[in-house]
Amino acid sequence: MIRSDPETFAPNKPALVLATAFGFATGLLPFLLLIDEWRWLPLVAAAAAVGGFVGIRKIESSSTFQPTLGEWALGLWSSVGQAAAVSLTGFIVYALFYWIASGSVFIVGADVIGNPSVWGKRASAALVIVTFLSVPAKVAKALAAKLYPTVAETRTPFLALLADPVKLWLVTALAIGVVLVSVFLLEPGGTAFAAVLTAVLFYTSLPLSEIGKEKQLGAADRRAEESVRKLLEAAGYKAITSPTIGDPGVDPLLKEVDFLAYGGERVLVVVVKRGATGAETSDWSMASPLLSAANILQERLAAKDGGLGLGVRPFLVLIGGAIADSLRTFGEREGVSLVHLPSDSVIHEVLGDSDPDALAERAAQLLSVPRIRGTFNRASASV
Repeated sequence: MIRSDPETFAPNKPALVLATAFGFATGLLPFLLLIDEWRWLPLVAAAAAVGGFVGIRKIESSSTFQPTLGEWALGLWSSVGQAAAVSLTGFIVYALFYWIASGSVFIVGADVIGNPSVWGKRASAALVIVTFLSVPAKVAKALAAKLYPTVAETRTPFLALLADPVKLWLVTALAIGVVLVSVFLLEPGGTAFAAVLTAVLFYTSLPLSEIGKEKQLGAADRRAEESVRKLLEAAGYKAITSPTIGDPGVDPLLKEVDFLAYGGERVLVVVVKRGATGAETSDWSMASPLLSAANILQERLAAKDGGLGLGVRPFLVLIGGAIADSLRTFGEREGVSLVHLPSDSVIHEVLGDSDPDALAERAAQLLSVPRIRGTFNRASASV
């Protein structure tokens, strides 16, 4: 139940600044070891702190929850992601210029080229410094938006991960194990050790930094989503975009959903996607986040309406492309409604029908959903 006048919490700006400094010091440590300049670490942390402060100095929040220690821990590690990506890029540039310089030695001589490692160090350091100028502010701003959501009564996107702590601990143990083994088998501070450390930081932190990002849709994707929504509305459903229900256990998952469509005693959790083209096919992973959102929404609504049988159905609409057998099998096994439309023109042809009754029938038939008649919508009233 959403409170009429919920208490809001201002972002903890000092903690966010420190998190940004930690993230960049940790993420760039392998690169500094590569170029043998680990003494720059305090300077990196200080510069990242300044950039982080610039990024969040004007932010405000409507968050009605203080982030828990677990949410802060995941947020802290997510701040390493972008710096680890910069570090990895630095490794690639270092290797590229090192091998170019090494090859040039055989052509023009070592006296002209000099030490190839110096070329690698200078080129990669220049790239990292230029990249570093704008990244901390963006990272701090993104972290603040995740830990202190702008929508009241919602929680951080890290909440869903905390529901499966076993997986988190397994990933943590594996990462620590790889680093410890590398310490014993490789020279700490050497190139090989720095490369392993970069890989561990990159693959454990970057996925966290990508969680909760707003979907960046192109104009064609937005039109496709809107067209499917109009079809469902024509068939009698009530569509709600950017859905939230004020439940911290549900709202983070609903960010992956395009809209909810209420009709009679059913709720459709809708995602509209472009099908894979060429040799690729749209596989089962496309439907997995949708199923998670629908299942937890079903549980919450069942508790809310007293178990009166309000049904929630994950509803995936793919436009164009090819569908893999794994997606069809997954949908049949897990109860995900899969609608494959060959192209946008099919949707536009149906929406162009000027007869409302015929439009409703054709829209329901195209999407393989029951047509909703009448004005009462118990599903909408229950949410």
